[in-house]
Parts: sequence; structure tokens; C-alpha cells
Amino acid sequence: MRRVLYAAAAVFAAFSLFTACDKTGTENGDGGTEQLIGSIADIPGTYNGNLTVKIGNGTPTDPQNQNISITASNSSENAIDLTVANFSFGTTELGDISLTDIPVTEDENGYSFEISEPQTVTVGDSMKCDITISGTVTSTGVISMDLQISTTILVQINVAVTFEGTKTVTE
Repeated sequence: MRRVLYAAAAVFAAFSLFTACDKTGTENGDGGTEQLIGSIADIPGTYNGNLTVKIGNGTPTDPQNQNISITASNSSENAIDLTVANFSFGTTELGDISLTDIPVTEDENGYSFEISEPQTVTVGDSMKCDITISGTVTSTGVISMDLQISTTILVQINVAVTFEGTKTVTE
């Protein structure tokens, strides 16, 4: 009888080793999965969260639900490309904002990324904007970032964009 109990205990222990969470995440409190970021190669994916926009010294907009997409850069294994698709604020739709070759470094909280020298990108059909970005991605897939957008349409316009979200899809 003891041999049967020991065998059953051994089988139970063996099965418990194979029922752990999958490699891509850990279970969070609401039954979903938070993605694990273990290297720069794990950062690419889709992040869902809240985006706020502030023009000049004005009041920030109410948070808008937004997805951003991060892909691996083609030019460096330590860089990412980031897209805010269908960027809009209020009733103004400007289109996609895409930044390339954003350097990523590892730090004590996960990973940091930053472009301190503005990238000039075309937003919408023809609006030229100078954009800087800084942000972090934690090991649990939480992203926080700030975009500073500057453009001139008769006068200089400065737009501050803040995004906080969580990785939802792995690329």
C-alpha cells in the first residue's frame, strides 16, 4: 500500500512540474496573463493602454484607449521601432506616428528607451513634426512613455503625449 502511495505522490509531483505557466507570462489577478520581458528581443508586441494629449500649457485630454505597436529595429538588435496608429486628439485625426531606431538599454527596473535628438516625421498627409520620446518597459510588460511633438503651423505648436499600458500581444 505504501508503494502505491509513494508512486502516486511521485506521479503527482512530476505532473506539477509540467503545469507551470507558459514561457510568455504569469497569471495576473483577473485571470489574464501579464507578458514577461526577459530581454530586448521580448519587447516587440502590441501594448494597450491610456493615451493623454496636452497642447502647450493647456489641460490634458481625458485618457483615450490606444494600442501602440513595437517592432524590432532592422538596424540594431538594441533598438525598437514604435507606431502610434491613428493618432488623434479631440476631433483632430492626424494618422500614424512612426518612430524608428529608438535605442533601448537595460536598467534596474527593466528597459529604457529614448530619442533625445528629435526625429522629423510626417504625420497625416503632410504635417512635418519633430518628435522625441522617452519611456520604460518593465519585466511584467508595463510600458510608460512620453512623446514630445513640435510642429509649426503659422506658429510653433508643442504637444505632449503620455501613454501607459500593458503588453497584450507578442509579435
